[in-house]
Amino acid sequence: MKFFTTFSVVLTAIIPVFSLVVESREASSGSLDTRQVSTTCASPSAAVAFLRAVQPKQIDHFYTTSVSEMENAIFQNGYIPEGTPGNIFTTQQPSTVPLFRLQNLKVIDHFYTTSAAERDSAISTGGYISEGIAGFIYPTAECGGIPLFRRYSARQTDHFYTTSATEAQSSISQFGYADEGIAGFILPA
Repeated sequence: MKFFTTFSVVLTAIIPVFSLVVESREASSGSLDTRQVSTTCASPSAAVAFLRAVQPKQIDHFYTTSVSEMENAIFQNGYIPEGTPGNIFTTQQPSTVPLFRLQNLKVIDHFYTTSAAERDSAISTGGYISEGIAGFIYPTAECGGIPLFRRYSARQTDHFYTTSATEAQSSISQFGYADEGIAGFILPA
């Protein structure tokens, strides 16, 4: 009887502590079903124009945040300015990811992706070289971002990016580009 009473007292003292440990572990494991994910947005005033140009002879679309780099592309390499699809960040901001820039000098194509694996594959098997990071964009539509549609023409070996749904659709229906989805989300111009 003495053993049973002692065991009951110990068990009564341990159960609440064990319950707290289990509850604490469940709360900290935080599956996506039970955990709230908060997104911190960057200040839109920190974003700059993502400039766009096309080289009409070689059919290459080029994008940059650098005005001097764009001027060089226009005056030295025959690119024609096409405005800006929107704004991106030149430095890492909350909730943004890098937009990698690559170029294939053999076929004259600029390629932009947020995927490090896709970047590495394009370098190792596609003949592209890394030109660093074009800027930083949102991976999701939060924070006021709009889709940056990605299209590709195998016939012209050209990657094309736009925030205009109409232009994205006409690149497919009128010019034979393939729909490669959304590269990421940028702020409206």
